[in-house]
Amino acid sequence: MKPARPMPRRLPSIVLAILLGLALLAATLAAQLCLGPFGISPGALWHALLDPASPDRFAVLTLGLPRYLLGALAGVALGASGAIFQTVTRNPLASPDVLGFGAGAASGAILALRLGESQPGFTAGMAVAGGLLAALVVYGLAGGLRASPRRLILSGIMISALLAAVNGYLLLEADVQDTQVVLAWLSGSLNTAAWHDLPGLAAALAALIALCLLRHRSFGLIELEDSLVTTLGARPGRQRAGWIVTGVLLVAAATAVTGPIAFVALAAPHIARRLHGARLANPLAPALVGAVLVTGCDAVAANALPIHPPVGIVTGALGGLYLLTLLLRADRPGARGNAF
Repeated sequence: MKPARPMPRRLPSIVLAILLGLALLAATLAAQLCLGPFGISPGALWHALLDPASPDRFAVLTLGLPRYLLGALAGVALGASGAIFQTVTRNPLASPDVLGFGAGAASGAILALRLGESQPGFTAGMAVAGGLLAALVVYGLAGGLRASPRRLILSGIMISALLAAVNGYLLLEADVQDTQVVLAWLSGSLNTAAWHDLPGLAAALAALIALCLLRHRSFGLIELEDSLVTTLGARPGRQRAGWIVTGVLLVAAATAVTGPIAFVALAAPHIARRLHGARLANPLAPALVGAVLVTGCDAVAANALPIHPPVGIVTGALGGLYLLTLLLRADRPGARGNAF
């Protein structure tokens, strides 16, 4: 009797997902630099990266590459934070705004301009501080370590509504030029990307993503009911608090540099689940999807439209279409459960 032939080893699905994500990122980089205003051929692109005397080197290294890398890093942060908040709240429609971060960031940016400071760095710092403060207030109102997913969502909706009213009033009272500056920042843009924007964001992301991977075993626990988590020997309140802090810091790091980019934190986990499986073992797959979404939408904004809107406007428009698609699928006869 012949011995059974060993089955060929297959690559783990997470490895395949990473390889696919990296391939798509390379494709968006090529689209960003080889199409539209740059118009650099693939051969010239490679030559510009290697030859200091290349005439295309300035366009590639000073204009194109920093913008692309900043978009990819911001997408990683937003995708990972979206996965964290959807898991913590057990709500597939949750995003960092569920803790009022977006409304708080807008309040901080508006307050910075009302104080007479229009420097981008000061505005971004105030926006991040406003977002963090709003998230802290929401978490406190929800009960702190005793906060349940439902109380987090309700507290976030309440604080976001209050801040939206305050923001609307402040914008009505502000100077027209200041209002335009705030609205431009709130749209989420990569137009001012430069190399000096990258080290701080990259370092923050490296630390936070490493923390996510080290704590990946607790990521699945926070989806479970608190009583079950307790029987497994874990403390659900502390686990949830740790992941909330990580998610808020991720979105704060990206928002400080690019402004709030809409939709990515909401959609990236959904797309990752469709590609990788119903459950997410860690935020890595949504992080890669977020990077592809931001860089892809920026390539569309720069090359496929007659005007060049900020990337946040493109992601927001695509987000509306994506949610409409999910609603239509959910209404089909025979649709299984909830499309979300």
